[in-house]
Amino acid sequence: MRIGLIAPALDLNAVGKGERLFMLPPLTFPVLAALTPPDISVEIVEERVRPVPFDAGYDLVGITFVTAFAPRAYQIADEYRRRGVTVVLGGPHASVLPEEAGTHADAVVVGEAEDLWAGLLEDFRQGRLRKVYKAPGLADLSKFPKPRMDLIPKEFMFRNATLASKGCPFHCDFCFVNMINQYHQRFRPIPDVVRDIEAMGGTAFERKHFIFWDDNFVGNVPYAKRLCRELAPLGKKWAVAASVTVAQDDELLDLMQKAGCIALFIGMESINSGSLPGAGKRQNTVAKYQEMIGKLHDHGIALTGAFVFGFDEDDATVFDRTLDFVNKAALDCMTTAIMTPLPGTPSGDRMRRDGRVFDRDWGHYDYFHVVYRPRLMTPEELYRGFLGFNRDFFSFGSALQRLGHSRTQLLLTILANLGYHKFHSRMFREYEQGLRGVALPAQAG
Repeated sequence: MRIGLIAPALDLNAVGKGERLFMLPPLTFPVLAALTPPDISVEIVEERVRPVPFDAGYDLVGITFVTAFAPRAYQIADEYRRRGVTVVLGGPHASVLPEEAGTHADAVVVGEAEDLWAGLLEDFRQGRLRKVYKAPGLADLSKFPKPRMDLIPKEFMFRNATLASKGCPFHCDFCFVNMINQYHQRFRPIPDVVRDIEAMGGTAFERKHFIFWDDNFVGNVPYAKRLCRELAPLGKKWAVAASVTVAQDDELLDLMQKAGCIALFIGMESINSGSLPGAGKRQNTVAKYQEMIGKLHDHGIALTGAFVFGFDEDDATVFDRTLDFVNKAALDCMTTAIMTPLPGTPSGDRMRRDGRVFDRDWGHYDYFHVVYRPRLMTPEELYRGFLGFNRDFFSFGSALQRLGHSRTQLLLTILANLGYHKFHSRMFREYEQGLRGVALPAQAG
């Protein structure tokens, strides 16, 4: 029996070798592969780097996806089913809209698949596959298997990844990930985490570095401190996502530095303090952002801040004000997104009830399209402001100013900024060609 586990691509243009440095290995399929009986052959397919092998002879195909990938996931699923292959769909979007996903699949997994996967495979073997498999609850992380990272396609230049926890204690109302985790954080036993990290191999660089896929490394501070004390003797370097609360505990920062943390990804979201409460970001205080960045730099930790544009309290001045702040604050790097009303999230459901969503093409829910009517800008103003901000932030002048003042993990941050510069240059070209942007209400279907 052969299984293909397929991750669809949002962009079907091939990922070049220069871009592969920035690709991080996902854990979902390596975990499912680890939970698959040994007599079943498993192949992981990443469409970002390889074409989907429709003629591979799979008996069953599993596809997981978020909302923006839904159209492509459905195309792949439909083609496999046309060829007589059984298809199982799962992931956040399928969990929120199982009836929609079910029109393209033989079975849909709702919720986390860890506790369902073995039973689903046995049902398939016995010819009794059900239409919907609903997880009874959240998976017990004390039973988290060792992921089959050996199955990650060789095109990934970096493969060492693990997690210590899932979920986050905060209630950001636009967050898809934590909604799936039921706004609850779970933790793995620390000895299991350390064991997996000690066993990581690969190139000399990989043996020295890894990433955590945690949603919030500091959601439970005592746990984070205990883990850092165990990681310190390993002498490795790592990066992880955290919340702004990381800067509230100097002992925690000291321990993270000693344990090898070199980079954090933090949802700062906005420098507009009026936007944060309505987004459920009550833990964020704009007045303390500068202090947080300084503390991280003092501990040798580079910061990538995540920002969202288009909150209800944002007007067209938010772009220039944000650029001025992040340049003066020497923010090392950032990810930017347009507010996106994802199905199943409180903000997304609220916007739909209010009749503000005008574009229901899931492929546009990629954080780079405007699919709703902002309150204090037009859709076109939001998108043009977003484009202009990214052009200016990832310009060489901005990078020189910011990184010249920060000088934290300089090689890492230079590479990150160059990678984002390349991505956004491509986004500008696609906007000019009409491939990205904003479908105005009169145009949206």
